[in-house]
Amino acid sequence: MQRFEPMLLEYNPDWVLVPGDVNSTPACALGAGKPGVKVAHVEAGLRSFDRMQSPCAPTHNLLKLAREAGVVLDEVRTEALITVTAFNIEARYPDLKRAFRQMCTPEYTWRQMTMIKELFEWLRSHLP
Repeated sequence: MQRFEPMLLEYNPDWVLVPGDVNSTPACALGAGKPGVKVAHVEAGLRSFDRMQSPCAPTHNLLKLAREAGVVLDEVRTEALITVTAFNIEARYPDLKRAFRQMCTPEYTWRQMTMIKELFEWLRSHLP
């Protein structure tokens, strides 16, 4: 991110395209969001043409990614990252989608999206 943010300032893009099958995806998305650049996401496997990638891409484990990035998390944010990681997996794979969609009532979705927005803002505020 330290090398990415200066590029954002230099080129001042309207959008940043981030691939979904590399570890830098969430870092670039957070970095782009900091100066208010819109983010577009290319789903995993589109670059490699391997639609049968391992069932849990490295970017799914957001808690591990945060720890590797040196982000110090409290218990609330740790639980939030665990929840979002579960959403990423449950909403992605066909055999889990049906059960996940049944949980997603308007109220449940609103609560979870509020939590995700707060988590995103907190993470963005704690970036170098």
